[in-house]
Amino acid sequence: MYIDRLIICAIVLKMEKEMRRARLKVHNRDTFYHTMNRLATYKKDGKDIFDTEDKNYFVNLMTKLTGYFNVEISSYCIMGNHYHIIFKQRCELLSRPEATRKHNEYYKGMKRTKKLEYKGDKDTLPYMLVDIDNARERMRDMSEYMKALQQAFTLWYNKRHEKIGPLWDGRFKSVILDEKDALWKCSKYVALNPVRSEMVTSPADYEFSSWGQWQQKKSSTFADYFHKAIRNARNKPRWTSYQVMDAFRLDMERTMSYETPTITAWEHAETDWVPQAYKDECEKRKVSKPKVLEIQGNCQVDYWTKGCIISSSKEFMDETVQDIFGEEGISKSYDILLDGEDEMLAYQRIQKS
Repeated sequence: MYIDRLIICAIVLKMEKEMRRARLKVHNRDTFYHTMNRLATYKKDGKDIFDTEDKNYFVNLMTKLTGYFNVEISSYCIMGNHYHIIFKQRCELLSRPEATRKHNEYYKGMKRTKKLEYKGDKDTLPYMLVDIDNARERMRDMSEYMKALQQAFTLWYNKRHEKIGPLWDGRFKSVILDEKDALWKCSKYVALNPVRSEMVTSPADYEFSSWGQWQQKKSSTFADYFHKAIRNARNKPRWTSYQVMDAFRLDMERTMSYETPTITAWEHAETDWVPQAYKDECEKRKVSKPKVLEIQGNCQVDYWTKGCIISSSKEFMDETVQDIFGEEGISKSYDILLDGEDEMLAYQRIQKS
């Protein structure tokens, strides 16, 4: 009986692995991704699973791995039972000498990692060239970065807390973002996570996020990448770092004012107000959409974690889908998250044929 159950479990796991959707990734151009994952166990004795030391280690590990993988993190937020990271995956394929140097420098002193040796294409052994080329591809693969992050953190976490077994609730989720409105709005969504969870009243008060780090210490490991991303998103290449932060802060205050009318930091116009009744209207699948996509109670907000591609440009959607699936994957219509001048589109249910 026990053996039969094991066989059934093995068959089910194999079927699930074969049926799961392929990760959507763009390989021929730099691409922004929003990634997140939750813990398999949300609470322990009524408290969040991650404590202060856990969160700090996660941030430090996330930072350390950028020394190997070709990613640029612009925003992050580490919550009590899940995380959010927005980063740009650079598509550049490093040269063999550069990849060898980077690999050996990162793994210096680690006994279980094989050192790469490059002596020129003609003088390097064939098996070593294969190892070097595998490292080059791995450095520019967002899945490899996330895999390394989650696996390394799981090993450390289980050792510290004397646990065994899986830590995460399955695969991490990822959403492709355009570098304009989608990146801007998703960055707000990530920064406002602690506010939506009622942990703080202002995102600046939460220290385990990139925004909180900047506001509290006036510095952040990934501040330069955030400034560059936001300048591009807002088409303001000459903005100073403080202009970037002020514009982002004001827009977050505006977003919060939709949800909590008592917040007076932004005086929104009456025509711009999303009434409380919108949630019911949305459930009835009415046509009208709100102008703010990051507020709690908006049924569209799940797209930031459950969608596949989000953009304000149909051209971007078509180009991205074509890069991944070819011409046959392009859709004539997309899910409309926001309409009008602030149109935001999502491509959610794509399956390989």
